[in-house]
Amino acid sequence: MLSQILKLMKLTIVNPKEGAATVLSFSFGREVLWMILGLIVVLSGILSRLASLLAPPTGAPELTAQFLTSPLLSALIVFGVLMLMVICTHFIGRGFGGTGEFNESLSLVIWLQAIMLMLQVVQLFVLPISPFLAGLIGFGSVILFLWLYVHFVAVLHGFSSVPLVFAGLMVSIFAVGFGLSIIAGLIAALFGMEIGRV
Repeated sequence: MLSQILKLMKLTIVNPKEGAATVLSFSFGREVLWMILGLIVVLSGILSRLASLLAPPTGAPELTAQFLTSPLLSALIVFGVLMLMVICTHFIGRGFGGTGEFNESLSLVIWLQAIMLMLQVVQLFVLPISPFLAGLIGFGSVILFLWLYVHFVAVLHGFSSVPLVFAGLMVSIFAVGFGLSIIAGLIAALFGMEIGRV
């Protein structure tokens, strides 16, 4: 089973479109996908804790330190980020004329995170030996994440132009980030107003 997963990961990295098409061909039910997502989130929390033990976040901002040292907090944040990715992947893609279904978006986001987790495991093994090399692996993971994601979206929604998908991704990231910053500002303002009234 593990060898098959690793083989599919290798295929996905070498040929993202074929890898994405293979994952979509499995057609998992939503209940199974939620279970897999839960497992991915738990593993993410555990790996974050291991990373904090190998490289304690000294001098990091308080929130970052809490994220790295608390498996529960890191798991909750990862879950929130993944759900935001699924929702944006589905609805923004649909808004641009895509044909992907919600379950398919969920499947590909889960698979993308599984690949990132595998790279994080490699990074954790390398970290005690060479922090610099571990940093390079982390940087490469970000590039790989973008590379895989744009191809996944192209396959999911039937888009033919990967560069246009990448451009749409950049615009969407900016728009979603801007929207979230406004919401966060409003929440902070309301919270501050309530504190001031006490």
